[in-house]
Amino acid sequence: MSYINKSMIAPYNIQYMFELINDVNKYSKFFPWCTSSRILKKNNNIFICEIQLSFLGFKEILITQNTCIKYVSINIQLISGKFSSFKAEWKFLAINSNTTKIKFELMFNSNQKYINKCFNLFLKKKLNSIMYLFLQEANYRSKLK
Repeated sequence: MSYINKSMIAPYNIQYMFELINDVNKYSKFFPWCTSSRILKKNNNIFICEIQLSFLGFKEILITQNTCIKYVSINIQLISGKFSSFKAEWKFLAINSNTTKIKFELMFNSNQKYINKCFNLFLKKKLNSIMYLFLQEANYRSKLK
């Protein structure tokens, strides 16, 4: 089982950052390795999501159940995909009214060593840029307001 975590401080309020990270439908617009992203079904605080990834010759469609505790966390459980296990969680903590600490944790495993190797390599190279791209998107959206 692989475990990866990362945190960042965002100069935006907790509501803004929670809604940005929970906006799965828009991921493919600002993540270059995400070819498609959409919410398939919503039921109160539970979302069924589909994300298509493409990197290093690796293509994967993940279908997840995302359970949200508004402005606190987003818990992600795999429904369908090439992983034998896949759990992730976003946690949000308001430092003050305009600053949020965001933590991302991911545990995953695949029965196929190639998938484990590719995904580990991808995450080690891209996790910083994932956080950066969320901040960049937050900056972009704030200028549109």
